[in-house]
Amino acid sequence: MLQSFVQKEEDLVFRIGGEEFAGLINRSSIEEGEALISQLNTEIENLNIEHLQSKLSTKKLTVSIGVCSELVTAKTDMEHFYKLADLALYEAKETGRNKMLVHK
Repeated sequence: MLQSFVQKEEDLVFRIGGEEFAGLINRSSIEEGEALISQLNTEIENLNIEHLQSKLSTKKLTVSIGVCSELVTAKTDMEHFYKLADLALYEAKETGRNKMLVHK
């Protein structure tokens, strides 16, 4: 589902371990990128995949998404983006799950 969601040749989605995936999505504006990732969250929920081990009452697969939404400069590196996205991800998980949070 994630691979089919990416729209541009330079977009990347990959597993980083266990249940965690990462993506590099390059868009012309921060708003465009955030809208795309928000749409992804909704589309995954709409798949209605059964998740019997879920702690949620719906027992359906949902995702929490952490996004680092910054413009790339010569001074930034991948570790910087990963740390900010990871912070947003854990905040999304801790504040209710099944949502996208952006760290700018």
